[in-house]
Amino acid sequence: MKSDFDKAANSYDEEFTYSSIGTIQRNQVWKYLNEEVVDKQSIKILELNCGTGEDAVRFAQKGHEVVATDISENMLKVANEKSDNLQISYRVLDLNKIEEFEGGKDFDLVFSNFGGLNCVSSDAIRKLGEVVSKMLKPNGRFVAVVMPEFCLWETVYFLLKGRWKEAFRRAKEYAMANVSGEQVKTYYFSPGKFKKLNADHFTTEILKPIGLHIPPSYLENFLKRRPALLNLLDKLDTVFARYSWQAYLSDHYYIQFSKK
Repeated sequence: MKSDFDKAANSYDEEFTYSSIGTIQRNQVWKYLNEEVVDKQSIKILELNCGTGEDAVRFAQKGHEVVATDISENMLKVANEKSDNLQISYRVLDLNKIEEFEGGKDFDLVFSNFGGLNCVSSDAIRKLGEVVSKMLKPNGRFVAVVMPEFCLWETVYFLLKGRWKEAFRRAKEYAMANVSGEQVKTYYFSPGKFKKLNADHFTTEILKPIGLHIPPSYLENFLKRRPALLNLLDKLDTVFARYSWQAYLSDHYYIQFSKK
């Protein structure tokens, strides 16, 4: 897994972070982060799977102290280049060995964006939840943006193309997902399953769809030529985001836990 993301580091921002779809989906995530967590007071944040550091930089620009981690040294190198004069500490961390992290137990927020946690199995998520709960202060929050077991856009898209196996690939134990040309072993978790894996240590506060009408990023080329349609889909996501059950159908979902 490390070498896969190392190879993807140099092209990831161009292909996802700064794409039209990637930008809209990230803005949807930050709407909830701003409302619920980061605009209230200065806090200490641990980010898991920080990738190229886009979220770490936003956190730091808002005055928060950030420890940003990723398994890929190349991803961290790209991230570090973005963060001059910002209060961010970057560290290599394999989520399958999260218990080895020695960065402290005084975090207000542990955060993982855009399917970083889909790179580990159910057993690893259960263990991760236990470790994360110990890292958090009392009343601390754990926020994750996760890919569910079913995505309406993806299923319809592949069915229309006659690619039946790909239409329901998320329903398998795991699938190989394309990340900047590299095939990465990926596990999918319905919101209900993700809640259950973390239920011993956390209470669910918020569940929201991310990318219900906005499609997965591999449809970027189609939509960037149709900005009016993209704008309409963005507005539809804003209108219908109030319905938490739609998290079971979207490309990703935002789930916010509080420590028990």
